[in-house]
Amino acid sequence: MLERTWPASMAQSPLQRERDSGFTSFADILAFVRASALPIGLFVVFGLLLAQLYVATTEPTYTASAEVLITPKLPASLQLQPSEINLSLDTAQIESQIVVLQSEKIAKRVIDKLDLVHDADFTQTDTVASRLVVLEHMIRQALGLKEEAGKLWFHEDPAADPTDNSSQAEFVRARRTMDTFMKNLDVHRVGVSYALEIGFRSRDPEQAAEIANATADAYMREQLDTRVDDTENGLQWLEDRIEHIRVQMNDAAIAAQTFRSRHDYAIGARAPSSEDSPTADEGKGKGVTLDELEATAESYKKMYESFLQAFTTSANQRPSPDARVITQATSPLAPSGPRKKLILAFGAVSGIMLGLGLAFLRNLLDDTIRSPKQLREEFGLECLGELPAVPRRSGGFGCFDEALHAPGSPFARSIKGIKAAIGIASLDRPIRFVGVASVSPDEGKSMLAGNLAALWAKSGARTLLIDADTEHSVISGEIPHDAGKDGKTAEWAGAIGPGPNHAFDILPNYIVEKHDLLGAGNAQKTFAALDRYEMVIVDLPPFTSGSHGLAASSQLDGVIVTVGWGKTSQNVAAELIHALFMAKASVLGVVLTRVRKSSNARFRVMPGKRLSRK
Repeated sequence: MLERTWPASMAQSPLQRERDSGFTSFADILAFVRASALPIGLFVVFGLLLAQLYVATTEPTYTASAEVLITPKLPASLQLQPSEINLSLDTAQIESQIVVLQSEKIAKRVIDKLDLVHDADFTQTDTVASRLVVLEHMIRQALGLKEEAGKLWFHEDPAADPTDNSSQAEFVRARRTMDTFMKNLDVHRVGVSYALEIGFRSRDPEQAAEIANATADAYMREQLDTRVDDTENGLQWLEDRIEHIRVQMNDAAIAAQTFRSRHDYAIGARAPSSEDSPTADEGKGKGVTLDELEATAESYKKMYESFLQAFTTSANQRPSPDARVITQATSPLAPSGPRKKLILAFGAVSGIMLGLGLAFLRNLLDDTIRSPKQLREEFGLECLGELPAVPRRSGGFGCFDEALHAPGSPFARSIKGIKAAIGIASLDRPIRFVGVASVSPDEGKSMLAGNLAALWAKSGARTLLIDADTEHSVISGEIPHDAGKDGKTAEWAGAIGPGPNHAFDILPNYIVEKHDLLGAGNAQKTFAALDRYEMVIVDLPPFTSGSHGLAASSQLDGVIVTVGWGKTSQNVAAELIHALFMAKASVLGVVLTRVRKSSNARFRVMPGKRLSRK
């Protein structure tokens, strides 16, 4: 890490450095939001425009609702019991009825009843082509253009020919109608009650109410048909069972009657033989008795009568569904969609999220230097000042005496702050020779050097500005190239002359280059020959011209590094600072140039405003 020349009282505390390196404060978040306010605002406007366009090109829809109440009933066998039975439906049973209402069986009943397959308006959906057509109509109406057939900008895809009666076409129309019906149908439970709300959404309010009522009726018919089928199947089973029991009852009665006619106690009993012992064969000669035959016949008779009574009861009982319609759907007066406020809010939130995401991604991928905090964290250097761009000036840089022409401007205040920071550093040790370095030639180092020289000259100090940038000079162009004579030290010193409109002297770059005044072996002698000046500012060559131009930095009392705000990469700036470190230069700090978002802008007084005096 480079050694700084700041006094101990100006150094940061370890707590401050730790906070800068590992803590994101609310001020940092606020600064990030402020820096990204413009792109976020643009994305919000774009999201609102898309949302408004969606609302404008979407045809309004209406939702009609009918309510069905499910009434649980006791089975017929339990209704005859004298005890009270509390019958209730659980959530699974209610959900099962919702599934039935949303089944294709119910949908097909409604579609067939209302002939929705051949209703072209019912199956029409909002597509990109249809939205473009609506948008074209809106534009033509706004501009007063005629809508001539065949000369539209956008053409919607033609729908399938409704007159095509082939099996494939019928199947496609049926599936499209079914998909449209299922998409617009909404069935849900009302609270925790047994009531189900059947809602249907359509472009036609009357059609929405008609379909909702037809769906409720189809559900009731399906319930009734199911009960009728169950009753018919039960009656058929009872009829078969009664016939079977009747045959068994008749056979049992005939067997009992036959036993009585024989006046015997057993049917099929054999006489005991002389070979059998009376004790061993005591139970073998018994057979079926008359009581058993009569009991069997009586049992079959009771079963027959019971089944016959159940058959009569079921045949006379009228089946009824386990639900009833409690609310008929009516035509809605206001459309239910599109929900303009919700869509606009969604567009605004989406714009904010997208803008924040892109700003965060840009900030994450941005490797340039934009704040003094980056300088402290990455290089351990202090930011001496942040120079804002000067309006109506080429490249955003001011002239060499901009601080004197507009002393109250933010640019001049920043230059004065940099001069004051150098003065604070001189309290620790004398500073007479100050170099200004940069990574590239277009980062404002010459402008900074000229304005510092102008401020020191205005304060009464004898000031010299050395133009050491031989490849990208902008200072030496203000004095003639034939000034002075060629020769030794005394002769090159004679080439120093005042600028045409400045109070400080200038040593041109061609003199510096010709005599190699700032070479590794001559820099010390050159500075020693300038003892009559109280302040010497050296405009060093940019780092892109080669590190040879920084050879004289070790002979300087301090070096100021200029960095383009949002332009100079951290890696390139690190290379320059490393080169200065290897040259054993003392880096006073860094100056950010052409700053668009200053870190201390909230503490500044805008031009034209005056502080009130009390």
